[in-house]
Amino acid sequence: MHPVVTTLHLGGVTLPIYSYGLLVAWGAAIGAGWWLFALCKQGHDPGEGIAILGATACGALLGARGLGWWVALAEAGQGSGGLVFYGGLLGGALAGWVAVLRLGWPVGVAADAAALPLCIGHAVGRLGCLLGGCCYGKPFTGPWAIRYPHFLTHHAAGVLRHPVPVYEACLLCLLAVALGRAHANHGPGGRALHYLWGYGALRFAVESLRGDAERGLLWGGLLSTSQAIGAGMMVLALVALAWRRPDRWGTPGP
Repeated sequence: MHPVVTTLHLGGVTLPIYSYGLLVAWGAAIGAGWWLFALCKQGHDPGEGIAILGATACGALLGARGLGWWVALAEAGQGSGGLVFYGGLLGGALAGWVAVLRLGWPVGVAADAAALPLCIGHAVGRLGCLLGGCCYGKPFTGPWAIRYPHFLTHHAAGVLRHPVPVYEACLLCLLAVALGRAHANHGPGGRALHYLWGYGALRFAVESLRGDAERGLLWGGLLSTSQAIGAGMMVLALVALAWRRPDRWGTPGP
């Protein structure tokens, strides 16, 4: 585990390059480039696509930081904390939705094009969590357990634990494969809804193996914040998918 990839020395100033930030940025760049390429192949204007990506990135950063602040405030009584993916997903989706509408792009098509890139980019970012020492798992003595050194995180130091970020990265790649092979006719937006259901389910399961309390615990520790959000996301996605089924409701909604 290497929280610092390298150190830059600029005019007497030492600037560390953190593996977490580097891999999150790399994952975001992969996802954004993939999405833009897919939409441009369909004839959409690349300049407008870049504008949508810019709005989405701003919304995602604000949402991730905002939810991280809220979780830290609820858990420790002070508003610090890091970035939370669900906050970034919600903030980015809202900002991207507004930008897509303003530019007249088809919302369902744009959302569907984001499903696979989001899975792969998120998987890369989770490897940054592993290298940075966050999102660690519960104590575990299996053959694939990992031990976090003391300099990474004092909470997990010296104890064999589940490699939860690796679990999530692998499951995200499997979800991307499943989404790529799905042929269900749910109309525009159907793949995006399948992503919401699939990610909500895998995150709900993986959260049960996490050992860090920083993610926020609800109802006396019964569920984490992310499990509650994931469960709600699954229900909403299933309802929306059922509503869009052609054999039940005729022509899918726009």
